[in-house]
Amino acid sequence: MKILSYKKASDIEEKYLSSLVDLEIECWWQKPFDEYKICSNPECKAVFAIEDIYENLKNYRNRIDNTISENFKCLDCDSKTEFIYEKNEFLEIIKEYIKWEVSRVLLIDEPEKVEWFWVLSKDTLENIINYEFATRPNSYDKDKLLKELSQKLFWIEDVRNEKVALLHQIYVWTEYRWKWYWKEILKNILKNIGEENISVILETRYDSEFFSMTKSMWFNDLINDKYWYIIQYISWNNNYFQFSKINNLFQNISDKFQFYKKESLKILLSNEKFSFRKYYI
Repeated sequence: MKILSYKKASDIEEKYLSSLVDLEIECWWQKPFDEYKICSNPECKAVFAIEDIYENLKNYRNRIDNTISENFKCLDCDSKTEFIYEKNEFLEIIKEYIKWEVSRVLLIDEPEKVEWFWVLSKDTLENIINYEFATRPNSYDKDKLLKELSQKLFWIEDVRNEKVALLHQIYVWTEYRWKWYWKEILKNILKNIGEENISVILETRYDSEFFSMTKSMWFNDLINDKYWYIIQYISWNNNYFQFSKINNLFQNISDKFQFYKKESLKILLSNEKFSFRKYYI
């Protein structure tokens, strides 16, 4: 196993892109994001995860018969379902995306297979809200989100053209989670963010492992949408978020992770909507 870090994502070798796309799609296909298949019935539009069809990710990776997924019917209305992401189309999108101001992509490969990735990109608040945070129907009130982020990061009501860093969801294949890699990868992430000298925002879910990690890194919750995705932020001017004190930051993460894990469980248990199926209507 080895860790590869790219200052410019456009420098990633072509041989890694197909595997990277497989992993990105797999990330969004599994729980808690559930974006594997969607009901074709326009009056239903229920979304389903890999686990809804294959029970777990190992079964999905070891699948022999793709007809199981192709023939999967909506569990609510028994209509046909379709894939939310199609690989060839998504691969072309990624090839174009990494040509923009995508600052770094971190990969683990064995020998040429990506098993871990994270992405840090830079863009204006307006573009991030209109494109990165607009993948689900009727998700956020865009004007409200712009105002809230502007005030929290820049103390002004509307700074739509100000650039910030967007930390994308980190994903790792289940067998490699919580091994020695995590500290080296997190150290790399923190140093890279620190080099940007810029405020950072991200989107995750309360029921994602990433939520407890970012809360331990002093990210603040801002607003959630109706699908229970949560926008978090941290301002570069935040006095206690200093990457120069990275060892203290690691200690904080180690101390706080289990605390925020319990906090996230409380949130989940106190909101029965988390157990409901999502519908992209």
